[in-house]
Amino acid sequence: MEDVKTQLQALIKEPEADITWLKSDQTALFGLQKDYIITYVDKAANIFAFICKKHYIKNLIQEYKLPTYKVSQLPLQDILNLHHTYTRKLGITFNKEAYNKVAYAYTSHKATKVTADVRYIAGSYMCSLQPLSVHINMILNKLKPKIYQIWNTKLKNNNTTALRIWMLKHSAEVPYRIKLFNRTYNYPAQRPILLESYDVKTLYTNIPHKDLLTKIWELFECISSLSKHQDIMIASNRMGCKLVYGNRIDHLKSVWKQFYSLRDVMHMIEFLVSHTYVMVNDKCFQQLIGIPMGTNAGVNIVDFYLAKYELDFMIQILNKQQWNMLNKFKTTMRYLDDILSVENDSFKQLLRRIKENLSQLCGYSAISG
Repeated sequence: MEDVKTQLQALIKEPEADITWLKSDQTALFGLQKDYIITYVDKAANIFAFICKKHYIKNLIQEYKLPTYKVSQLPLQDILNLHHTYTRKLGITFNKEAYNKVAYAYTSHKATKVTADVRYIAGSYMCSLQPLSVHINMILNKLKPKIYQIWNTKLKNNNTTALRIWMLKHSAEVPYRIKLFNRTYNYPAQRPILLESYDVKTLYTNIPHKDLLTKIWELFECISSLSKHQDIMIASNRMGCKLVYGNRIDHLKSVWKQFYSLRDVMHMIEFLVSHTYVMVNDKCFQQLIGIPMGTNAGVNIVDFYLAKYELDFMIQILNKQQWNMLNKFKTTMRYLDDILSVENDSFKQLLRRIKENLSQLCGYSAISG
């Protein structure tokens, strides 16, 4: 009975503390804001950091400069009109009075690093490009399963077991992949498993636009090749979108209002990345390299871009019939800009080559592990 009593007492919740927001609390907070910026802590929900205002602004000013950004010569209203006009031409409906600003720059505090760092973000909520970015993101979500289909089709062979795509849908998929590895791997005696993780620092703002658009279009061509007899189109209305086959005439009597070819979607992405503007200290900057972290379609655009490079790499190994190497890389996982390599002693060799290529492509290597 004592055990039962103890367990019941453990279930009794303590009364919640009084968290009433008093006027004195608000006054104290306003006082702190004179000298500090209150910002988010990266990867820690509902936790905030108080950053010295001078240090915070200094970091922003150092980030927003050539060659990644340049001060825009266009009046702000002209930029808004440009965004609104293009978005309306696509048949996207929105209230232009509500979406009447460009993105604003801020940083989150990266407390998980050995040396604290910052993540640069473009606050895109209710900005003039958001309706377009949301639309692109919705379309890419519909196209994404096709990447898995391409991966399985292009890498199918009789000499290796299933080669799983590197790209993860979400971080919760990692334990599942590890379980699959544990079930099939023969552990070597007296040796620990080799587990390595890598982080691509400032990936979003270091991708050259030309390379980004080239790789995504190459991936779109692969998607198009999956349907040999009919073109893939994206049908859209206010409720959402879906993939359809054929042409616009084939779907005239459908509930869908807009139809986009893959080339149309490519034009949308091109417009988005080449017409991104960010406000910093009352100055408007145009982004010349990369895409802003914070725009709705940003994650999917980067996923498509990296997936094409990863596919090309695996096809290259396949064509050389390096079966042992293929098996080593089938346990590689990537979630956004974080990479996990399991039991692959060749990954560091690849990493050196990647760093060399990044140095040529971006001007410097941005991978840490």
